[in-house]
Amino acid sequence: MLHRQRMVWTLAVVAFAAGCESQSTAPNADDAIDLATTFDGLAAEANGRGDGDEGAAFSGAAMAVRLGIRPTEIGVTIRGDLRRYLAFVHVIRHGQRDGNRPPLRTMVAYRPGENRRPLEVLYLATTGDSVALELPTAAGRGESFAIASWKDLVNQQFWVATSGKAGIRLTSTGEACPKPERSTNVTCNVAEFSVLVDGVFHALIDNQRGRIDRNRSVGIGSRASGVNGAVLVFN
Repeated sequence: MLHRQRMVWTLAVVAFAAGCESQSTAPNADDAIDLATTFDGLAAEANGRGDGDEGAAFSGAAMAVRLGIRPTEIGVTIRGDLRRYLAFVHVIRHGQRDGNRPPLRTMVAYRPGENRRPLEVLYLATTGDSVALELPTAAGRGESFAIASWKDLVNQQFWVATSGKAGIRLTSTGEACPKPERSTNVTCNVAEFSVLVDGVFHALIDNQRGRIDRNRSVGIGSRASGVNGAVLVFN
C-alpha cells in the first residue's frame, strides 16, 4: 500500500511543480490574528485530549504567526488528490537545558478556505531528517522519532499516522523575526527548512486519542524545500 501511495504522491508532486511555484504568503493583520486564534483553539483541544506535545506545537505555531512568520505554499497529496497548503516550521530550544538532546522540529500546514481560515491541518513533529513514523503513544522512547496527524476541520474527523516516514531538516537561519516580542524571554530567528511526509494515517474513533479505526486509512504525502519558519529559544 505504501509503495502504491508513494507512486501516486510522486506523480502528483511532478504535476504540482509543473503547474505552479511554491511561494510565501503573508496574511494581513486581521487574518494573522484569526489564524493565531485558530491555532490557540487547536492547542486547547489537543491539551483537552491529553496530548500535551501537540498542544505545545499549536501554541508554538500561534506564537510564530504573531512573530510575523510568513507561511510557504506547499503541495500535500491526500488520497491521490494534490491540495494547496500553507506551511511553516518552528524549532523550540530551551538554552542549556536541552543538553545534547536533538531539538524538536514541528511543522503546521493548513489548507485555507475562502476566508483563509483552515479547512484541514497537517501536523508533524520529529527530531530527525528522515525517521519512521510512529503512533503518538509509542513515540518518544528514543532520541529519534516522528509523529503526525491530519485534521479535517470541516467534517470534524482526526487522523493519526501509523506507518511510513517523515522528517524536517533545518537548511538555513537568518535575522530576527519580523515582530519580536520584547517583553518575553523568547529569542526568535527566521529560518528555512525542508520537509518530508510519506505515511499512512488512520482515523480516530470519536476523535479520542489512542482509539484507532483500523478499517479507515488514508495515504498522505508531501515533500517541500524552502519552507519558512522560526527557531525559538526560550532563555
